Amino acid sequence: DVPPGLTFTANYDSWTNKQIVLTAEAEDAGSGLRQVCIYLVNADGSENLVAQKSSTGVTELTVNYTNETVGITRYRAIAEDMEGNIAESYCVAYYDITAPTGTVVEVDESFGKFKLELDITDIDIGD
Repeated sequence: DVPPGLTFTANYDSWTNKQIVLTAEAEDAGSGLRQVCIYLVNADGSENLVAQKSSTGVTELTVNYTNETVGITRYRAIAEDMEGNIAESYCVAYYDITAPTGTVVEVDESFGKFKLELDITDIDIGD
């Protein structure tokens, strides 16, 4: 009744515009591993399987998945051994590939000083 060991990580743990790779690494020295899966967790709590590896009892198994969803995306990984014991872990990807947009609201060069006021929007943050 001992669940497999499971480590679930992303190569970036804060906002980035670089490719985010999630890695689920499992090990089980007892009965061996049946499968390791990565699920995308939707806003309503439902899940979609995005990556999976199955085996017939190997002791180590790794699954990778590249995040392509802009914004804050939550993932869940599970590792199941041959006895049906399950370990789970969560990971969050913070992906923003859209540059902020903005307009100059006011430029004031009075009294030898320079004042610049901008109105900037980033539609991806806060999803």
